[in-house]
Parts: sequence; C-alpha cells; structure tokens
Amino acid sequence: MDIILSEQCKNAEKDPTQKKFDKLWKTIEQKQQKLDQISHELSTLNQLYNDEIAPTEQKLIQPCAELIGRLMEFFPRKTLGKNARFELNEWIIELLDLLFLVDPTEARKLGELHTETIAEFAGISVDEMRQEEDTLNYDEFEAEWYAHDEEEAFQDEGTDSGFQEDLFGFDNDARSTADMFGKPTDAASTQQKNIFSDSWLKSLFRKTAKALHPDGEINEERRVEKQALMKQLLVARDNKDIFMMLSLYQHHVNQEAIATNKETIQAIIPHLERKIMELDDELEEQISSDPKSAALYDMFGGKKQKAVMKIVKAQQRELQDLTQELSDTTQSLSNLKALKRALNERHIDDFDIHGLSSHLPPFIEFD
Repeated sequence: MDIILSEQCKNAEKDPTQKKFDKLWKTIEQKQQKLDQISHELSTLNQLYNDEIAPTEQKLIQPCAELIGRLMEFFPRKTLGKNARFELNEWIIELLDLLFLVDPTEARKLGELHTETIAEFAGISVDEMRQEEDTLNYDEFEAEWYAHDEEEAFQDEGTDSGFQEDLFGFDNDARSTADMFGKPTDAASTQQKNIFSDSWLKSLFRKTAKALHPDGEINEERRVEKQALMKQLLVARDNKDIFMMLSLYQHHVNQEAIATNKETIQAIIPHLERKIMELDDELEEQISSDPKSAALYDMFGGKKQKAVMKIVKAQQRELQDLTQELSDTTQSLSNLKALKRALNERHIDDFDIHGLSSHLPPFIEFD
C-alpha cells in the first residue's frame, strides 16, 4: 500500500514521518505473510500427523491397556511391600498418562477402575479417598508455600511505593499500563478520533464497501467471495484496523498511491504500531495455543520435506518398538516374583522400558 506525502511537501521521500510509515507498513506485511505461512504449515503438519503418526499411535492402545490391567491385578496382593506398591502405583499412573494421549476415554475408564482398586484395598469408599487426597495435597501445598513465603516473599521489605510496578516489571516501561494491554493512550486516543472522523478515510471506506457489496454480483462464486471480503471490511472498521481497511481498498478499488498530508500519516502511525503488536500476539497464540501443533511445529517447522519424512519414519519405529515392549512386558509379568523384579529394575535404573518418558516420541508428549 502506498500512502505518500503530497507533492506540496518538500523532500517528501526523505521525510522522517514518511520513512517511519513505510517501515511500519513493510513490517506488518512481512508479519502477516509469516502468519499465513505458519497457518498453512501447521495445517500441513497436522494432516501429516493424522496420516502417518496417528495410526501408529492407535496401535499403542491395546497393549497399554492390557499392561495397565495386568499391573492392577497385582496391586491388592498382601505380600507386596509398601515401597513396591508405591512403585507399582507410579508405573500405573505413567501408563494411564500415556494412554490418555491416544485414547482419553479408555484412560479415564481404567483410571476410575484403578481408583476403586486403591479404595477397596484401603478399606474406604472412593469419595473418602478422594477427600483425603485433596486434603493432603492442600496441606503439602500450603506448607511449601509458607516455607517459600518466609524465605523470599518479604526479603525486600521496606521498598517504596513502587513495589507493585517492580513486581510486574512495568516500572521502567515507557508505555502506560493501558497501552501495555493494547488500549490506546490519551495521545493515541486523540489521534484515533481524528483519523476515524476524517472525511478522507470515510470516503475510502464507502468506496471499498461499494466495490465489495455482494448484492449486485451475478456470479455466485464471486458473490460468496465478496460476502467474505465485506465481512472482513466491517470487522476492520469495528476494530479500528486501518491497515486492513487500506489494504482492502488497494486490492479491490484503486492500486494507485494515495497522496495525503503529514498530519494524516502521523495519525495513522500509532494504529500501525498497535497492529504489529497484535500480529506478534496472534503469531505466538497460533503456535502455542494447541499443544499438538506446538509440538509439531517445534519438530518440523521450517524443515524440508525430505528431513520431515526422515523424522516421521524414525518416530514410527520408536512407536512400534514401544508397542512391542508394552506387549512383551505384559507377557513377562506372569507372577509376583516377576513383578518385583521389574519394579526393582525400574527403581534402580530410572531408565527402562517401563519408564515411558524416555520412549515417548514428541508427537505424544504434549500434555
């Protein structure tokens, strides 16, 4: 989009305001392009996961559930020592966590069954056991909190009234608290009112709306497209998104440069700065809001197809190996002696086929 100072302005191309506007506009275009690229890449990676990884993960369900069931059979054995029973419970929980990632329904069902087994062994009801667990967890948290509180929380006692700002790291920030949360400062608010009441922008909006209005469109495909664009324009107006309004005007009304005065460009600049902040937040949210997408992007983002498929094949092999190990472990636990041996190996090694965390491929580690 070219918005330039009118020719009446001396040295318009070298004007600092023009340079700042051009730089901000280019930055927004680059960030928007990156956002679109990542969106497409995540869509591709999720499809890859569904086609290549998910089917292999599904094969974990039966052997994992069978091993959980086998371990639960040993839990109420009276000849099992306290430490061994604790290790057994930890093992079952790890397997339930693994199962939950690939089949939440089955994991919840087995988890409830395990809870009932523990309650029956303890000679109490499930509700009583859960109440005891909640009380224990709260007491442990409270003790830890107060220990930390006494040690650190008031070590800076006696600081001045700026403590609240220091605590959140805003004291040295030049922006106001309102500006930090995307709301305009007083100066920006004044500029916002000026630019959105400007007849120039109102005229630009009306021309764009007229060009994108779907009612007069005969072609059905084009009409649907215009409906989407019109909605985009109205959202941009409601959100005070000048960048989008000007972009739609450029692409659908007039591609020629818009010549305007310095005051107008200065009024637009704060909105472009806010747009950049919004795009940064949107980019971060797009990657991190979904744990699976975040894991996929972390592993495959920016990699070429050949490298991606090499990693996929390696993960498939790891999943296959884990599936086989789960089955073999179930077969090996034929009696209590075998269980105790497995628990002892698990306790000593801290890294064995039952630990699971070292075997979980990144695809199923998201939590």
